[in-house]
Amino acid sequence: MKKLTAILIGLAVLCCGISPALVQPAYADVCSDADADMKDVLGCNNKDKTIGSVGNYWINVVLSFVGLAAVIVIIIGGISYTKSMGDPGKAKRARDTIIYGVVGLVVALLAYAIVALVSENIKGYDKL
Repeated sequence: MKKLTAILIGLAVLCCGISPALVQPAYADVCSDADADMKDVLGCNNKDKTIGSVGNYWINVVLSFVGLAAVIVIIIGGISYTKSMGDPGKAKRARDTIIYGVVGLVVALLAYAIVALVSENIKGYDKL
C-alpha cells in the first residue's frame, strides 16, 4: 500500500507539476520604450513590492500545495475504497480518508477566501 501511495503521489506531482509555482514568467521590457501615459496604463510606475504582496504570493503558493495534497488524499481514498472488496474495516478506513481529504480541501478553500478578503480590505489602509 505504501508503494502504491508513493507511486500515486509521484504521478500526481509529474502530471500537475510543481514547476509553475516555482518558475517566474519572463516578460519583455515594455516600460523603457513607453511614453509617460502608457507607463501608467502598463503599470510601469508600480514596481515596488510590499511585504504584504510578497507574503500574499507565498500564502497562495502554500495554499495551492495544500489543496493539491487534499485532492491527492481524496483520490487515494477512492482507490482504497474500490480495493476494499467488501471488507468493512478497509472500507471504513477509506471512507475516513475521503472525508479527511474533503475537510482538508474545504479548509484550504476557506483559508484562501479569508486571505483574499483580508488582503483586499487592507489595501486601502496603506495610504494613511
